[in-house]
Amino acid sequence: MAGQPRRYYWYKLKNDFFSQITIKKMRRSQNGDTKVIIYLKMILMTIDNDGYIEFNGVEDDICDEIAIALDEEPELVKETVEQLKDMGLIEMLEEDFFLPEAKGGVGSECDSAERARKCRANKKMLQRNNKVTESNEEVTNCNTQVTQRREKENREEKEEIKRDKERELYTNSTAKTESKLLEPDEIVNMFNVICKSYEPVRNYMIYSKVLSTCICFGYTKQDYRQAFTNAENSDYLKGLTESKTFQSTFDWILEHLEEVKSGKYN
Repeated sequence: MAGQPRRYYWYKLKNDFFSQITIKKMRRSQNGDTKVIIYLKMILMTIDNDGYIEFNGVEDDICDEIAIALDEEPELVKETVEQLKDMGLIEMLEEDFFLPEAKGGVGSECDSAERARKCRANKKMLQRNNKVTESNEEVTNCNTQVTQRREKENREEKEEIKRDKERELYTNSTAKTESKLLEPDEIVNMFNVICKSYEPVRNYMIYSKVLSTCICFGYTKQDYRQAFTNAENSDYLKGLTESKTFQSTFDWILEHLEEVKSGKYN
C-alpha cells in the first residue's frame, strides 16, 4: 500500500519583517539578534502545525524542550518567550504555544506538486538553453560569414598586390626596352615595319654614317618609334602635298630625327 504523499512547507518572511517596531525593540535588548533568530526558528517549528508548538512532556518546561530542539540556551529561550509574550507575538494555550504571525506566512505543497513545479522550471530552463543555443548558432554563423568575407577580402587584396607587382614589372621591363639603344640593323627593321609608305631600306651599310650619328646622340627605341610613326602619318614627308611632291628618304629622316619626332611635319 502506497504511503501518504509527502508535503513540503515554507515560511514567507515579510519584506518589512526587520522594520517592525517589535523586532527592532527585540534587537535592541540584550542578546537581541540571537533572540530574533530564536523567534524565527520557533516560527519554522510551527509551519506544519498551524502555528502551534506543542508541549511533549519530555522536559519539565516547554521552553526547555524548545531550547533542546533549537540547540539554544534554555535561559535565552525563556527570555525570548517572555519578551514575545509582552509584545503579543506568542500566546500560551494551556501547555502549548501559539505564534499568530507564523500561520499567515506558511505555504505548502505535496511532492507531486513540487515535481510538477520542477518540471515546469526545467522546461523553462530548456527553452532558455535552446534560445541561447540558437543565439550561439546565429553568432557562430555570423562569425563564419565574417571570417569567410575577411578571407575573401584578403585573397582579393593579395591578388591585387600580385597584379600590381606584375604591372610594375611589365612597366619597368617596357621602360627598359623602350629606353634601349638600338643597333643599326634594328633601326632599319623598325623603319621598314612602321613606314610602309616609304621605299624600304635593303642595305643599312650605305647609311652607316647617319646611323652612327643617331646612335651617338643617344636616341632610344621609343624615340625612333615616335619619329617613324610621325613620318608614316605625315603627308608632307611622303610628298603628298602641293608644297612637296617628293618623298623624304630614310637618311633625311634620320638627319632630322629630332624635328620629325617632335611632329613638326605632321
